[in-house]
Amino acid sequence: ELSKQDPKYKDLRIQLRDYESENWSSDSEILNEKIKESDLAEKIVDPERKFICERRELIRNKLKALNLTQQNLGKILGHKNKSNISELMNGINPFTLKDLIVINEN
Repeated sequence: ELSKQDPKYKDLRIQLRDYESENWSSDSEILNEKIKESDLAEKIVDPERKFICERRELIRNKLKALNLTQQNLGKILGHKNKSNISELMNGINPFTLKDLIVINEN
């Protein structure tokens, strides 16, 4: 979905598809080593996913308390692209230091 919205993700998607077909194709034998690798990757990603979900809920709750929308937040932070705030809140792109300073001041 992201590759449709932003061409910079197209190459990343191709690399991921190539990796999957080389390492996880249905006709390849899945070795214990690959399962361990996958389990380790999940252990690394899960805390980050949890952090992003909790951060997103905190921001949404604060916006709701202030009667603001994500679009309002984007204007406050000076972002022109509407989808940029969604990407920030969903952890696709990181908040800049300037964003964090503005958020923290409010």
